[in-house]
Amino acid sequence: RSVGGERVALQALEHLGFLKSKGMSLRYRKIAAMLVVGRMLKPSSVRKLHDWIEKESSISELLHMETDKPCLSSWYRVGEALYGHHQELMDSLFGKAKGFFGFKPMVALEFD
Repeated sequence: RSVGGERVALQALEHLGFLKSKGMSLRYRKIAAMLVVGRMLKPSSVRKLHDWIEKESSISELLHMETDKPCLSSWYRVGEALYGHHQELMDSLFGKAKGFFGFKPMVALEFD
């Protein structure tokens, strides 16, 4: 099972405060973290991501969910909820990352 990318991605989410979101249960936050980390490392459908986490990734163990793995319908519910708040989440995480890394946003244009 892979562990390196998962560990780095989880650490980044922790520094950005993603796992400390208020108004969500700990289980919900862990499933959300699994979805986000999975999309960072293995962009694919929720179904393929679920299979990857079940068979190839160690993220369940890193989040101490090896004995309480979520079913596929939980993944879809959490994914839909995250998408419903995606702009708010992106703005918050971008603001924190900007402060954390000290960069200024810029627009890059490509011309043919």
